[in-house]
Amino acid sequence: MSNYFHIVSALCRQIVKEGASNAALTQIERLQEAMKDDNLNKEANLLTRLIKKAHEESSLEPSRVQLSRANILSGQTLTPNTKPPSDKETGAPLCEIFFSDQTSHSVIPVLDDGLEKAVEGLISEWNNLPELQKIGVAPALTSLFFGAPGTGKTKLAYYIAKRLNLPLVVARLDGLVSSFLGTSARNITNLFDFASRYQCILLLDEFDAVAKARDDKQEVGEIKRIVNTLLQCLDSRSLNGITIAITNHETLLDPAVWRRFNARIFVPRPNAISRKKILEQYLPPLQINNIEMDFLIWMTDTYTGSDLENMSNTLKRHSIIHSKEQDNFIETIKAFLLVSSTDNTNNSRELVLGEEEGLAKALHESSFSQKNLAVLFNKHPSTISRWFAELRNKA
Repeated sequence: MSNYFHIVSALCRQIVKEGASNAALTQIERLQEAMKDDNLNKEANLLTRLIKKAHEESSLEPSRVQLSRANILSGQTLTPNTKPPSDKETGAPLCEIFFSDQTSHSVIPVLDDGLEKAVEGLISEWNNLPELQKIGVAPALTSLFFGAPGTGKTKLAYYIAKRLNLPLVVARLDGLVSSFLGTSARNITNLFDFASRYQCILLLDEFDAVAKARDDKQEVGEIKRIVNTLLQCLDSRSLNGITIAITNHETLLDPAVWRRFNARIFVPRPNAISRKKILEQYLPPLQINNIEMDFLIWMTDTYTGSDLENMSNTLKRHSIIHSKEQDNFIETIKAFLLVSSTDNTNNSRELVLGEEEGLAKALHESSFSQKNLAVLFNKHPSTISRWFAELRNKA
């Protein structure tokens, strides 16, 4: 092999000079590893420099290649019989495929006004591809959803796929990382190649697992190789398909990765109006009155949509198991809080679990009338007045 390496190296230089494709670069990397295995260190080092040069050139700026209008959302049709790609070392599938007629994730997510406008804007672009093509405008085919865990980013992606009537190819990127050298980059390439062959939306969950900053001193050199592969794949995918990435840790992302996304959408914790809509969605058939609903909205100020869903399910279970008991609403909420601590714990938790008088005072200061407090605590209005009088005397 070494006798002919000058010919092989010249071919590799020309490939890199003209802009190496993912497939070509993978073959050069395989050749480099073969050189190392045969102790041809001089030849391996030359290939290493070529690979490094190719990665550096590809990661300087996002791709400037003109979008091929004919290729947008082109490809074969995914069917239930289509097999997803798999890890060649373990045989584990690299993704799951969900079709729009699968309704397990079809619940319409509750969005605040700003987020709803952003999402509807994306859907409108993707639904009007021909009109955009006529005026030479490219739609935002790559989107990054970021925010705290449990805010509904993944559910939002499923909802978008259903609205567009497209299959969703879902990959948890932390599952693509392998202990075998070079396998992680190969898995990412195979995943993107698969998604680009079909009309679908590619959903990259746990995106920060492989898109970390390349200057992170805690990471080994392999992560740089993975990120470079990811950048190339995102550039290629942006020419012919919709990609949505999801992360809970946007600060960990490599700056070059941020630039690959046409749309970057923050998914916040729900505000008071949204929290009420979410509770109205998940609480039935459990019935609560307006005062109790106002109390839940007040108490869940820092809750995510996932937290609210979990609370609703717990309250429904409690109502069935303890149906014969005479617990008032506040006692039921206390029972929930004792077994449901979250990372979003706020001052309301301590108030609810504390003395009733202190909780009543806090609620009164936040706009609950004494009459409503009497209903909430199942007390006579005179009792509420006495509580406040005693608190004033203590002060």
